Amino acid sequence: MSFFPQVTEAAEAAAAPMLRERELQQLWFATLRTSWSSLVVMDTHPGGGALEVAKALADVGGVQRGSDVRLIEATGAELGRAASIISEMTTHVLNGGLAVAAVDPVVQSQTGVPIAMAADAVLLVVTLGRTGLDAVERTVELVGRERILGCVALHPAA
Repeated sequence: MSFFPQVTEAAEAAAAPMLRERELQQLWFATLRTSWSSLVVMDTHPGGGALEVAKALADVGGVQRGSDVRLIEATGAELGRAASIISEMTTHVLNGGLAVAAVDPVVQSQTGVPIAMAADAVLLVVTLGRTGLDAVERTVELVGRERILGCVALHPAA
């Protein structure tokens, strides 16, 4: 499993951890080392920064590609919505686009498991000092090591 460079800048107070623009660009290009059309960004603990990372990646990807990279916000989704989320993701990909989906940690909700299995790749998000190794191991076990591109380590928000 390859790991992405650690992110060293914390977010503003009360906001989720954020990445600097240069780091986001590096992260985007690092994900492209592996061929994918659908990418799931998954927190490994509740309250992580997967949605913010996914939004930023979709923005950077759209600028780099000169076209829309679809962001699918699946955080907070019930298991019964997984099929429609997967359909949205695969339809966008079949129409030639890229899709980036943000999902809750599997230790909190199982909704992300079928979405991750339907995607080409998964990018894990951990928050240093908050994510336990057991949560990361459980996530890898449920999603499958072979699906995971790498891991983004964020410093917690101040």
